[in-house]
Amino acid sequence: MSEFHIDKTKSIKEFVDLRLYTHVKGEWYEVQQKSSAEEKIPRPPREVFEFGDVTTTEHLVHGTPQPLPYITHYSYPTEEEGGGMFVHYLDFKFPRKGFPFPEACQANNIAKRILIGQIRWLAKNPLALASLLRRKNLNSWLQEVGSAADVSLGQYHLKEFRYQKSIRELRKFIAVFLKEIGGINEEVYLQFAKIVSSMFEWDDAYLLPLQDLFGETTKEKLNKNPAQELSRLFKLFKERDPRPKMQNTIGSSVKLLSLAFLYPGIKRAFRKALEEVSFENLQMDEGDKYWALRWMHYNAGGMSFDDRIKKFMEVHEGKHPRMVILTHNGDKNGTE
Repeated sequence: MSEFHIDKTKSIKEFVDLRLYTHVKGEWYEVQQKSSAEEKIPRPPREVFEFGDVTTTEHLVHGTPQPLPYITHYSYPTEEEGGGMFVHYLDFKFPRKGFPFPEACQANNIAKRILIGQIRWLAKNPLALASLLRRKNLNSWLQEVGSAADVSLGQYHLKEFRYQKSIRELRKFIAVFLKEIGGINEEVYLQFAKIVSSMFEWDDAYLLPLQDLFGETTKEKLNKNPAQELSRLFKLFKERDPRPKMQNTIGSSVKLLSLAFLYPGIKRAFRKALEEVSFENLQMDEGDKYWALRWMHYNAGGMSFDDRIKKFMEVHEGKHPRMVILTHNGDKNGTE
């Protein structure tokens, strides 16, 4: 029995924030979820919390109302059809890949902080980094970081064919790379590859720049001189993303890889992983390029935000797609 219900006798004329709607034969209807045991678990009242947040959604949008497209429907292609998940929006030309929702995004933020914190720390501590040259230490580090990240993110891992195509390719690259280094348990490197792929699935802030930069290079260039080509791509990234925090995070990762390439075994593993992936799947397709037009902080394709928005509006013949503003319930309705 489905846990969702649509009352097709009552079409919706006005939208209410934080509710789910569907578009059927020219009319809008509210999607109502049937009650479950979990929904009956009580929560403390809003007024006992410092910031008045009682849901993950409210915590994420607190103080920063989010303009969102109207969702018309979702699609889940079979594995034979290419897999993935897609969210379709009213007036937009392409569906959005993936299905990010508040709880998964928040869990991902925690896991991401763990990994990024470790990468930045290693980049600033050469002795600690050198200790990972011992396969035993590297195996332990990957296991501990993966285990810690999995505490928050574990329940949101998808079936492999449900990840975006580019992320499936990235997952394969990471797994092959770690395997070819040698001395790492299969369970450990597969778990770590899954953790990283989930991080990209639930947060495209890193996926979009990665796809964009892969479009600026080739498998042959990365294979010939990995450190030099990564350095060139990082310079290009800094030109396209002026945010110091992002530059610091990406720069730390590039630094770690560049130092690792001093050891022939690491470079050999990197090249082997390159051989195993379909490089074009790591790059943007037309749908990705379309959604990148609306990105404010990253100049995909080297185009400024003003130029990209201009192109976006040209695609839509001067009429912006209809949107809804997602706000904090407490800000709108007061205490509950």
